[in-house]
Amino acid sequence: MRKYVFLLLLFLLCACHNKKVCRDFVSLLDAKKYGCLVSKSSLICLVDNKNEEQLINRYGSFLIDSFVCYTVCDPMKTILGKMVQPSKFPVYIILEKDSILSYFCGEDIEKFLVKPDVEQLKNDFLHLKNRNKKEVNYLNALLRLNEYLNEPSCTFAVELNLLDSLIGKHNKFYGKYLLAQFYENIDIEKADSMYHSLWLNSTPVEMKSYPDEFINIMRSKDKLILVNREDIKFDYTEYDFGTVESYEEVGCNFYYTNNSSKKFVIHNVTTTCGCTAPSWNKQPIKSFARDSILVKFRTNHSGRHQKTIIIEANCREKIELKIHAEVF
Repeated sequence: MRKYVFLLLLFLLCACHNKKVCRDFVSLLDAKKYGCLVSKSSLICLVDNKNEEQLINRYGSFLIDSFVCYTVCDPMKTILGKMVQPSKFPVYIILEKDSILSYFCGEDIEKFLVKPDVEQLKNDFLHLKNRNKKEVNYLNALLRLNEYLNEPSCTFAVELNLLDSLIGKHNKFYGKYLLAQFYENIDIEKADSMYHSLWLNSTPVEMKSYPDEFINIMRSKDKLILVNREDIKFDYTEYDFGTVESYEEVGCNFYYTNNSSKKFVIHNVTTTCGCTAPSWNKQPIKSFARDSILVKFRTNHSGRHQKTIIIEANCREKIELKIHAEVF
């Protein structure tokens, strides 16, 4: 009997404890389902430091009674963190059913929580969308876009021109990345251009914050419209520097013409030795346009040298260039 009494007390203790803390955030879908089940909006706190959730604990009486509260301690691994892309934490997101009502930072929530009227306070939280309507519209458009990309059978209700405009105005990495994914199925050349722009113009901070997305961007080269090797016409594919002195830097340009009807995009140029340094135009090369790849060579090792330059591009076959030099 004592055993069962102890178990009952333990259960009640755990139940009371769980009421005072935030739920574990598993996924956006689970948050939506649970919110509908208990007829509550969700308050999701994105933090990059566990201590930042203390704000919810401090006002737990009101927040936990009014909302289903979650803490997300690794926000950039969730769709919400990636979409919001905050400059600082904590960030609070109010989610009702399948839509975001509002989001705001920790400093803002402190201003609202000083109000004594609980009902008025709850009403303020649920109608904060009027304070940042443009940002909320943008986030909800990304939510719909993400749902469609993960479940193509669902209906995509956002007008494409509106989506383009919203994402263009906010100019955030993740919105542009989702839009490029969307265009893969309706305009492969536009998707190609958008992926290339993301690769070319993204900041080191964005590359660090979105490692998985940048891997996908790199892989997107396989989805480009391929051109034939013979349509990329080089004036010459081998160049001999002749005799050069040790430590002397020499260079040459390998000129070529894109004779295909498609854009030619060089993703990377690798060499067989660190003493050879290539540089190239990272923009798409239009049909029948000319461009070049600059190759510099410098070494202190004497003797005859032959180096290979390998071009990775949207070409059906590998392109190789060679340089030669006699170093003394």
